[in-house]
Amino acid sequence: MPKATFLNLTVDKQEKIEMILLATFYNRHISQVKVSEIVEKMGMSRGAFYKYFNDLEDAHQYVVQKASVAVHREILTFVYTMSDDLFAGIKTYLKKIAGVDKTAKEWQQIQLLTANPTIFAKRNSHNNGQNAMVLQWQELLIKNDISLDTLAESQELLFLIMDLVMEVLTAFIVNDWGEKELVDVYQLRIKWLKQGI
Repeated sequence: MPKATFLNLTVDKQEKIEMILLATFYNRHISQVKVSEIVEKMGMSRGAFYKYFNDLEDAHQYVVQKASVAVHREILTFVYTMSDDLFAGIKTYLKKIAGVDKTAKEWQQIQLLTANPTIFAKRNSHNNGQNAMVLQWQELLIKNDISLDTLAESQELLFLIMDLVMEVLTAFIVNDWGEKELVDVYQLRIKWLKQGI
């Protein structure tokens, strides 16, 4: 994660650096990127880069984590907007993504995340359901008549759904699908999830 020096920058300066990192990493493997390329785009010295990040891997992990938070937050916003049918909310999100311009920040974040699937294996523990997101998720499950035995089980369902969405988005990108293929595959997988195979 970034050093305190980075975190003490103004929000505008942080966002500028984040945009440069995203534009650099979103469609390239980290092994194809050099620190010199990033510092040139940032208009700073190599030493300044190392005041902000430990190394290139640190900068990469930071931008992947930021993209993950942004994408998951947007998915959950769509879900909460259509809270009586959480799967329809996700479908609406996917339709939106299918139409996003390939040069948009949102598209770059999706492409970065689908190229870095290990981010989704990381599970954050939440203190006995007191995290606001976990409480909202619990309420959403109740609204959708989904009853699970434990908090851990309901959290794992959230992770399963997020994993499913990212897998479908990965297939969408890799196969160069249109909206119809994306939505059809999503709906088929949700049907299996809800009704069994």
